[in-house]
Amino acid sequence: MSTSTTPTKGTSSLAATVAATTAATAASAAAAEAAKSKKPYETPRAVKIFDGVLDTIIVAIVMFMLAYSAFAMWDTDNMHNTAMSDQYSIYNPAENPLTFEELRAINPDVFGWITVFGTLIDYPLVQGTNNSHYLNHNAKGEWSLAGAIFLDVENDRNFTDFNHIIHGHHMDQGAMFGNIDLFVDPDFFESRKYGNLFFNDRDHGLEFFAFIETSGYNWQVFNPAVTGRENQVAYLDMLYEIATHSRDIGVTADDRIALLATCTNEFTNGRHLLVAKIHDTPFPNPFAEGDAELRERTNFIDGEFLPFLRTICFPALLIAIILVSTYWAIQKRKRWNVEDKWTLIEANPELLAKLEKEGLGPKKGLSKKDKKSSKKTAPSKTSP
Repeated sequence: MSTSTTPTKGTSSLAATVAATTAATAASAAAAEAAKSKKPYETPRAVKIFDGVLDTIIVAIVMFMLAYSAFAMWDTDNMHNTAMSDQYSIYNPAENPLTFEELRAINPDVFGWITVFGTLIDYPLVQGTNNSHYLNHNAKGEWSLAGAIFLDVENDRNFTDFNHIIHGHHMDQGAMFGNIDLFVDPDFFESRKYGNLFFNDRDHGLEFFAFIETSGYNWQVFNPAVTGRENQVAYLDMLYEIATHSRDIGVTADDRIALLATCTNEFTNGRHLLVAKIHDTPFPNPFAEGDAELRERTNFIDGEFLPFLRTICFPALLIAIILVSTYWAIQKRKRWNVEDKWTLIEANPELLAKLEKEGLGPKKGLSKKDKKSSKKTAPSKTSP
């Protein structure tokens, strides 16, 4: 007689539990083995090299721009220094006629001298064969972006025309015609009434009667050697009409006038003009003993602040940028190294646990943000 055994309900449940536990243990072991064998992510070497090259290029460009800016500031300052009127003072015919003749021997285009009393305008006067040459050549005929003070090519250098236009660059620190913009101040205009014009080996007086702000495109003004009495009267009336400041000195169409013209950046292609009547007899210089007010007005920005900026602030800025760039590059490389090490350790749970147990975990040296993220991503222990 045979006997059959039927499994009970409890026996079936126990077998199912054992099977599930075994499967879970096997899966955990397989996952752990896979984690050990998984190659941790590391920033590719090519990426690091490219990043380093890019950083170097950016820093090099910044350094080049700063170096070029420094050179440009030095070159501009040097140009201003060579354009100052005191560079020509040894040739002034009022002080030494012989040296003036030496200057004329150097450059035959030199034929006179112009001075505006109470300003730094005190320069040789030249006339070329066109109105372009002396925009970038000095009174000695040498190349210079400061140019020279020159009479319009359409005028007679003997000043026999009705109206004469004398051109000069507006420059910082009062160089060339850089002081003409000071006449926009009515008090300055009223206190500087006279100047001197030397030509044909003798002095002639200049008496200023108008200051004008206009456009370089105003060809009604920039029309030298106007002929015909009616046209001359109309020209004179126009000057008075458009003048910012003026005074009545009895000038007529029978007189000779000179317009000292320079550029201004107050509007597009702007021009400032100081207009004078030419007298046969010179005027005494009321500022012969010096002008402390002019030195103060020509001026803190140009005379003191810009040299301070060039000699102190700019080098300090250059050093600061170099230091910041170096610090930024060092910190970036440190961040690369920390991220790579953390990724490597995070992929090896056993090494991670060992280091943390010894207090040498990768969290040391990470930023607060990295520490927070590491807490969230740290591997958890799996129980079989």
